[in-house]
Amino acid sequence: MKKDNRKNSRRSLVFVLGAILWLSVIFLFSAEPNLRSPFSYNVDFVLRKIAHIVEYLILTVLVWKALLPRAKGNLLLAVFLIVLSAAVLDECHQLFVAGREGTLRDVLFDAGGIFIAWYFIIRKKNEKR
Repeated sequence: MKKDNRKNSRRSLVFVLGAILWLSVIFLFSAEPNLRSPFSYNVDFVLRKIAHIVEYLILTVLVWKALLPRAKGNLLLAVFLIVLSAAVLDECHQLFVAGREGTLRDVLFDAGGIFIAWYFIIRKKNEKR
């Protein structure tokens, strides 16, 4: 039994480090002033919103996997609060970057990524039953 606990602890550590690394990447891109694609405004807007969704979908899965071995209580709620807090902090951070703005709209797109991740997590859990 101890061997399984060590394996779960190592796996959890990998996902914790992955989540920290991924969050660092998100914050690094947020620190870039005037981050724009070479496409038209409309295409750029859509690409940015898709990026928000995908970034936070991935972060949600990483945080979920990191916390899963030690899960007690409502893990989905804990993951939601952690990842949503990261989204809010990221948008606040952008308020202080020249050429960037922090918006509630972007937090809502981030939350969309969280909910899409939830859908797949819940679906996978139900398939195992």
